[in-house]
Amino acid sequence: MRPQPGDRETNVVGATLTRFLETTGVGFHQLPNQPVFEFSIQMQHGRFTCHALALDEENEFIFYCLCSVRVPVERRMAMAELITRVNNSLRIGGFEMDYDTGEVRYKTSIDVTGSGLTPALVQHAVAVNVSTMDHFVPRIMSVAYAGKSPVEVLKHSGDKAFAQSALQPDANFGLN
Repeated sequence: MRPQPGDRETNVVGATLTRFLETTGVGFHQLPNQPVFEFSIQMQHGRFTCHALALDEENEFIFYCLCSVRVPVERRMAMAELITRVNNSLRIGGFEMDYDTGEVRYKTSIDVTGSGLTPALVQHAVAVNVSTMDHFVPRIMSVAYAGKSPVEVLKHSGDKAFAQSALQPDANFGLN
């Protein structure tokens, strides 16, 4: 039988990701017929659903942290401005918004061609990701539901300092 993408025995990226998730003790599951592992994580500003994609054929690891709310249609332009302003200061990863659904998510990814995925690489990508979402979710909520402008929520917020400190995330970022 031909190995299928997502098979734990044949998927090196997926196997590394599975080992990492098992060592954290987080309750996760793999989506049916997909190389996607899903779990939730409790952070200071909320509980977030996370999707970890193990793309073995592409030698890529992609991690998404989904904001728990959808942006109303009438606030999506303002959210796009906030995301653009925030992304300009970030060095690793970036925010995305689906204009059709209003879903906001943060994405980090690694191409491991020629080097392979290690638990340390997964740890860093996940930690930077969830800590960044947790830091910015109050600003996302203020723009989406309080009608505040992106410029207003980013004033004096220390976001540039955060963007630098997020590169050295706490090793225990909430999975344990």
